[in-house]
Amino acid sequence: MEKERLKSVDFARGIAIALVILGHSVQFIVDDPFENRLFNLIYSFHMSLFMFLSGFVSYNKDNNIAFVHKRAYQLLLPFFFWPLVSELLIKGEITMSYYAELLKEPDKGLWFLLLLFYISTFYTLINILTKTCNQCISSLRLSYLLIGFVLMLLAQISIYYLSCFAYGLYFFFRYSLIYFIGLMAKKYFYMIEKNLKNRWWMYLILFTIVSHFWKFQHSPTFIPYPTHFLISLAYTWLVSIIGVTMLFSISLRFVKQATDNILVYLVCQSGKKTLGLYAIHLSLVLHPMIRIVDYLNISGEINRIVIVFITTFSFSLIVQWLLSKSYLCSLLFLGKMKAKA
Repeated sequence: MEKERLKSVDFARGIAIALVILGHSVQFIVDDPFENRLFNLIYSFHMSLFMFLSGFVSYNKDNNIAFVHKRAYQLLLPFFFWPLVSELLIKGEITMSYYAELLKEPDKGLWFLLLLFYISTFYTLINILTKTCNQCISSLRLSYLLIGFVLMLLAQISIYYLSCFAYGLYFFFRYSLIYFIGLMAKKYFYMIEKNLKNRWWMYLILFTIVSHFWKFQHSPTFIPYPTHFLISLAYTWLVSIIGVTMLFSISLRFVKQATDNILVYLVCQSGKKTLGLYAIHLSLVLHPMIRIVDYLNISGEINRIVIVFITTFSFSLIVQWLLSKSYLCSLLFLGKMKAKA
């Protein structure tokens, strides 16, 4: 029997995908997004939030190779098939060299899908390994946590000196520990839930303070530029973890399992479709909406951002619903094994 979904988690996922779409709207509309306060606020923690929640909902002590197979359908099929559509629409052709380049530089495409497959597979293999060593599961997991932290530091240092972003290694080492924190948060949820609910206000205040000094590619801003990369790395981690904790704790505190609030319902429904909305808005909907707004010559950055965000979110939901009606489209573009009724 399938366990009941936590509405608070679905709500947090819904907020996460809304932040992703809003962040992209700001990025492609504002002349200099790196100087935009809203852009920096969103980008300080939104992808870490996504990765944390992915780890949280993926935790299962019985995960095995079958889980990797399932994730391949969910993540790799959309990663490879959406570029096929977008490239054909834009250029009228697609070559194998494009896919080779996409694997080498996944940030040119739907990088989060590929990254999530890498990381979820990595930790599933760890889970299989620890199950064969029942006497030392706890020490093994602590060791992997420490190893993950060291690897993350080494990766950041290597990237800094070698400017090497190839094959998603940068993203892997940056977000794998966040995913692990999500796994452990679910495992020990009964121990941390009360603390998070009671101290949401503290995390909100902390995030308000530390995010004020976070700036894309230049953090913290109270240190004269150029900031030493280790300081920037530490501050980026601090802000992202506090931001994730802040939003997760607010969701736990205010979203009740028995609530029938229509706004909460709509956000939760979006939270159940996050990977599809991520792929659809970026591959198919966002840029046409921006061109339409440009064509209509709508004035004011705020007006343009709001219109693009609302229309992109709405049309992405519609496309998601249409694709879900076809078994083949649902499989290839949404990673769903079965079309929804």
